[in-house]
Amino acid sequence: MSDLVDPALAGRLRCGAVIGSANAVLAEEDTTARILRRRGIDPVPTPLTGAGVVIVDSIEHYGPGT
Repeated sequence: MSDLVDPALAGRLRCGAVIGSANAVLAEEDTTARILRRRGIDPVPTPLTGAGVVIVDSIEHYGPGT
């Protein structure tokens, strides 16, 4: 879900990282990321978390049954 973590939620989270599987998991990205980092929570960028989907889809397409 896009824009799931907004600045208000970022101020309440109790975790070590935000790792979203959706595109644009952070609403108001710059502000929300700044709040998370200030609280010691690492926001992992979507291009890093979404890369696994490309790899898995490729394996499923080119090597079905493996």
